[in-house]
Amino acid sequence: MTISTTLSTATYVANGSTTVWPFAFPILADSDVQVIVTDVDGGEETLAPSAYTITGTGSTGGGSVIYPKNGAALTSGNKLTIRRNTAITQPVDLGPGAFYAEVHEGAFDRLTLVAQELQEQLDRAVLVPVGSGLDPAAYLSLAQAASAMSTAAQAAAEAAASTAADYSAAALDVLQTLDGRYPLLSDAITTNATLFVPSQFSSIQSALDSLATRVIARGATVTIKVDDGTYLISSGINANHPQGDKLRIVGNEATPANCVLQVAGMASFDAISTSAGHTLGWLNGFRIRSTLKADLAHNATGILAIQNSIIICGPNIEVDNFYYGIAARDASYIYCPNAVVTNAGDVGIWAFCGSTIVANGAISNNASDVANGYGFGFQAEFGSTLVAENASASGNYKAGIAALSNSTCRTPNATCSSNIGSGFLSWSGGEIECKGSTTNNNSRYGVEVFGYGLVNGIAKNTENALGAYNTFAFCGELGGQGRLATSSGALRIDSYTCTYFNTAGGLQLEIRNTQSAANRLTVTGSPLGDAPSVGVYGSEADIDLKLSPKGSGVVRFGVFSATSDTACNGYITIKDSAGTVRKLMTMA
Repeated sequence: MTISTTLSTATYVANGSTTVWPFAFPILADSDVQVIVTDVDGGEETLAPSAYTITGTGSTGGGSVIYPKNGAALTSGNKLTIRRNTAITQPVDLGPGAFYAEVHEGAFDRLTLVAQELQEQLDRAVLVPVGSGLDPAAYLSLAQAASAMSTAAQAAAEAAASTAADYSAAALDVLQTLDGRYPLLSDAITTNATLFVPSQFSSIQSALDSLATRVIARGATVTIKVDDGTYLISSGINANHPQGDKLRIVGNEATPANCVLQVAGMASFDAISTSAGHTLGWLNGFRIRSTLKADLAHNATGILAIQNSIIICGPNIEVDNFYYGIAARDASYIYCPNAVVTNAGDVGIWAFCGSTIVANGAISNNASDVANGYGFGFQAEFGSTLVAENASASGNYKAGIAALSNSTCRTPNATCSSNIGSGFLSWSGGEIECKGSTTNNNSRYGVEVFGYGLVNGIAKNTENALGAYNTFAFCGELGGQGRLATSSGALRIDSYTCTYFNTAGGLQLEIRNTQSAANRLTVTGSPLGDAPSVGVYGSEADIDLKLSPKGSGVVRFGVFSATSDTACNGYITIKDSAGTVRKLMTMA
């Protein structure tokens, strides 16, 4: 066989129920395995071979240790270590005769396994610098003396920490390691470890809880590995840990649809979150979904970083049916490339209140809360930043990509198509830089600027129902406050071509452009008892007022009566559409 792994040990933390302990390295014989139990006080016991059963002997992929064979499982908190310990012997006798490649390869494999085991022991040994001339035993004594000296610093750090919510970074360094190699806390995690769900822990939260009081030392990483399946969650997963940057939560990193975290009905809690300045170092390989699309009363988030926190996602994350799919709030940061968010309520991917999201290649479709007028695929709001190169948004009620309230979106080569609202929306000082982007087939505009803002760089802007751009000014009201109004003097609206007046019912009035216009229309209100008037104004002494129906349409005046109650007493001079003078008879 070939040896494709350098592993020769596997260590697990017992949970009180696990009896099958896998290992991912080859063994040649059952006698080449040592099983060691470490209790919570650090005491070690090497188990007799009769206490356990081994499977997978001779397999390149490893096997498992079954312990105990019967009776109560190993007590929670204890550790079990599986260590390969190949006998350093040479059992192969190469006599004269034919060359047997498999026999030679087996001998080489044995030497490789022995070398790996020696290296594992060497990695745990005290080494002195090459050429130093130091005695390793003396060097160890120096290290132990330094460790004793650090005890006072440890006590001081703990006393200072008692008045604060968390240890400072400096105090953690004192508590965590000595010279980066000698742990001061007996329960520190100093090597890479994997916690398995559900074989070791029933849920992600229970695995996280087991780490709550443990320090993850520098250079070590803890992975919570979740097997394929659908896991019903009835409360949020709190991923806060002081060394959360060394923490990985992974499902099926190739096919996230095979590892589902599911909420029954509409979610009333955030599925996975970090807060209060914590970091989650890696989250990948999950579909996070509610079984029903959320409404405003259930405004929870699938993945949430809040209060100056950080979440780093891998490229295979899906969120479905949460009111907010992925959200960074209150000066937080989320990295979620290629994330897929569907059926959100207000916003699919949302940077809020001074936060930043990097979502290159992400997809956010079908966000809608029609009752409240919400539904954005991507949105940066209140001084936030969104980076979403090559992103895609469609089917969203309000807009595909939006920058609101002095926020910035950088979305080059993005595509916003078939949204119920506009493709790109800038509102109240938002700015979107979208060089090379495409917006088409949206039910409003390709690019819509509301109030004041900026969108620039669109490469393709076609087949949008109300046009490519909303190239006009707004006079309106929001929150009881008028906009584009003046406190004194006239309000002037200048347009290069036409001016439109639009309401919720559609376009109501159009003022068309005439080159070198000298005469104009006036509309004047009136006090009680009088009638408003429509008139003309200009420098000429006599100016006609022309009313022009379309096609065979006619101008309508008042209510027609089929009878007359008096004889003709005069006429009013008018002109028809051709300018010919006509006389309109009067009777009173």
